[in-house]
Amino acid sequence: MAAVLKSPNEWFAAGRIKACFLMPYFSSAVMGLVPYAVEGYGTLGVTARAVLIWDPELAKTWTVENLAWVLLHEVGHYLREHAARRERAAAEPYLWNLAGDAEINDDLIAANAKFPLMEEVDEDTGDRQVSGITPEKIGCANGKLCEEYYEHLRKQVQQGGKKKGKGSGGKGEPDPTLPTAGGKGCGSGSGRDPNETEGLVPAGLGKSSAEVKRVQREVAEAVRKEAAKGRGTLPAGLKRWAEEVLGTPQIPWQQKLARLVRNAVAFRPGAGDYRYDRPSRRQGAFGYGAGSPVFPAMRMPVPSVAVVVDTSGSMGGDELKTALEECKGILAAVGAAITFIACDAAVHSARKVRNVKEACALLKGGGGTDMRPAIELAMAGRPRPEVLVIVTDGQIGDAGPKPAANVVWVVTGKYGNAKPAPWGEVVVIASSAAA
Repeated sequence: MAAVLKSPNEWFAAGRIKACFLMPYFSSAVMGLVPYAVEGYGTLGVTARAVLIWDPELAKTWTVENLAWVLLHEVGHYLREHAARRERAAAEPYLWNLAGDAEINDDLIAANAKFPLMEEVDEDTGDRQVSGITPEKIGCANGKLCEEYYEHLRKQVQQGGKKKGKGSGGKGEPDPTLPTAGGKGCGSGSGRDPNETEGLVPAGLGKSSAEVKRVQREVAEAVRKEAAKGRGTLPAGLKRWAEEVLGTPQIPWQQKLARLVRNAVAFRPGAGDYRYDRPSRRQGAFGYGAGSPVFPAMRMPVPSVAVVVDTSGSMGGDELKTALEECKGILAAVGAAITFIACDAAVHSARKVRNVKEACALLKGGGGTDMRPAIELAMAGRPRPEVLVIVTDGQIGDAGPKPAANVVWVVTGKYGNAKPAPWGEVVVIASSAAA
């Protein structure tokens, strides 16, 4: 006998548990939602900060299974960052919400053939069908991205053409016959206008962007583990999303840069030598003064290091500063003196620097790119550098012949070329490294 739920809160709690049972890999996201009850809201909506707005009155008409379906749907909006993606696409909020619904719902339907779908009756045919937007309803194939579904809907609206199944849109206006999840849509987290929920949610309520990212990764890890079981019930779109969130495991660029620079500085043929200007640490064991042998100390001369920075127009300021700070910190740790050279198609400055602030003051340029004059100038210096660090986006054309130094390329910027020259070691700074 089914349990009788005594209150909307019990109904909501049961829906959460049911959603976690149906799709266990979404559990951390479902349980991590910050619920906020708003009477009269009429539906469920989620914000980009993972606040779930819900109407207690829905407990009178929705089953627990219905609620579970919508919870998993709303979770999909904030996990897939539909609000941020809409801003990047400069998309119309209403159509974007529908496109996001299509991106989510085809995966929910594919997740389990026995999924307790919300259903509705088609007014034209009398057939029962899944409630809400699906790719089929808007005349598209499953498995596409929100951006693709949006472009399809946008063209439909502009053309004012007949939709598959029903309706036509006015010129530049959303089609009033397209089904929605409710008058207020799925909340600002789906890309809807934030003004629709302004004043409903207290300021500061919800998760920080870092917490949302953490939940995303937790869910992506759970999806990856589920996919590894090979049961064949995991939607392809969900697996693709998880791999995009997790990415290919990589060594952090800071660690790689540190290793390459330290190795380059350490490798100097004949670098070690015995010197008598300072006693050996072992001298005390043999005594001091007349009759005692004098042991020399091993001294390692400080290597000469030059840092060449590409200041052409394609270089990004934030990542450039991050790369310089990392280089300066590493070189300072090994006691290396630095010659700093700023260059685009010509050399603009070349001098010794003591800190990153002095280096940043020399960043002049903004024209084309040719690293050869800077490399030639660096290698003509006295003493000649044993280590040459070149910070660039890699779009340099011909780098010229390999200089007689250990070269480390630090490639940065959104136009980064991971192989700027056939010689030298390369470390690539991701475009978000400096964020």
